[in-house]
Amino acid sequence: MQQENPPEIALLSLGVSRSEEVPAYQQIHEQIRRLILERRLAGGLRLPSSRALAEQLGVSRTTATAAYDELAAEGYVQSRRGAGVYVAADLPDDYLAIRQHKAGAEKGRNAIESSEDRPFDRSFEVGRPDAEAFPSRLWSQLLARSARRDMPALLREPAPNGLPSLRQAIARHLRDFRGLACDGRQVLITSGVREALELLCQALLAPGAGVIMEDPGYQAARQLFAARGHDVLSVPVDDQGLAVDPEGEAFRAAGMALVTPSRHYPLGMPLSAARRLALLDWADRQGAWIIEDDYDSEYRYSGRPLDALMSLDRSGRVIYLGSFSKVMFRGLRLGFLVVPDSLVETCAKVQSNLGPQAALVAQPAMASFIAEGHLATHLRRTRRLYAERLKTLQRSLAEAFSDVLEPLPQDGGMHVVCELRAALTARCGDRQLCDRAADAGLALTPLSPHYVGSRARQGLLLGFTGADEGAMQSAAKQLKTAIAGPSRPRVRAG
Repeated sequence: MQQENPPEIALLSLGVSRSEEVPAYQQIHEQIRRLILERRLAGGLRLPSSRALAEQLGVSRTTATAAYDELAAEGYVQSRRGAGVYVAADLPDDYLAIRQHKAGAEKGRNAIESSEDRPFDRSFEVGRPDAEAFPSRLWSQLLARSARRDMPALLREPAPNGLPSLRQAIARHLRDFRGLACDGRQVLITSGVREALELLCQALLAPGAGVIMEDPGYQAARQLFAARGHDVLSVPVDDQGLAVDPEGEAFRAAGMALVTPSRHYPLGMPLSAARRLALLDWADRQGAWIIEDDYDSEYRYSGRPLDALMSLDRSGRVIYLGSFSKVMFRGLRLGFLVVPDSLVETCAKVQSNLGPQAALVAQPAMASFIAEGHLATHLRRTRRLYAERLKTLQRSLAEAFSDVLEPLPQDGGMHVVCELRAALTARCGDRQLCDRAADAGLALTPLSPHYVGSRARQGLLLGFTGADEGAMQSAAKQLKTAIAGPSRPRVRAG
């Protein structure tokens, strides 16, 4: 068997062309990214320090650091305080998983067709914004401007809690769009949901403390809490959202609740006004914390977005969790927390001990993007675009899938939930259907794995924001083929 080249050889292939118009840090970023995606640099591998990389390539350390920051912002590398920069063990997208899945399927059919020849259709992917709708030229200009103007100062004194101008811009944005009376001091910049939840666990929860989660709910957060040794207490939802029962066993045992009140994930209903007040009252009396995950509330297509749960909080028990990845692009990896006044110092201290996680390069550009009104413009434009795509998908479901799929009511968000009708579940479950679709090159998300304690409903999550009408029509044909395919035998436990 031919021996693979060691990673040192792969890193020697890096180079910077002075004749190209592309900035040096972007050239380095793209080359390292390609080596990671091609698995020439394995997960967990320690990369050269920014100083060593700069010396190897004959560039400034600022340039090398900017390249690493871009990679960290996209989730390809991780910076460990005092230990260096490492290739991420879990990549930020499904690129490698898709390549592996297709490679296995092709091997089974004795075919030799590459993933580039038959790309995966991601038209129905959940939470995927339309890259074509994003003002990429403007964003590039803001990045270039901030690299010239702001990077030297950032690299000298990186702010672990985030760039002050970005924190202030986010506070103003939230006051205008979400009805939150907060200031920049309360905003902490994170690299995303995972860092935010890790920070809050360290700052607020005792070992083994109970955390309430919606059932169905966000599986990655459930896994994170469990991995940290917390007791995950699953509480069912109904058409009014989380079933709040302050006297129930879960609520008596919990010190924190993670909820999606503006639009439940994944089913889509808002938490009713009565239950919002009951949840706030429970947190006040219990001395517990509520994490409000406001993951796609910007996209409400009838009326204005609902006010945030935090805007109703009078006791300082709600922490607001937000991200820009779904409204801008998935590789941005910039998120934020808004904490009550009483938690500012505690959470800031924990984050300072963890060290800066969010990318430095993107922060000044993001601050300008918000402050100059570009984010508001982008939201208005994409809200109109996605509303039309929702109508297109709903028409397609009514015309071509009414006998097998039943869409749940929908007036916002980035995906539609469709329950499988009895005629279809008699032949296959949602996981089997998604496997069939994957065999045909179509990426789908099943509903049932989001459940834990309560009886799982069979269904599909169909994203509609990442593809135009033509692509969705093509994907719908692939879905039709997958539904009509032969049923697979169910595997029985034991």
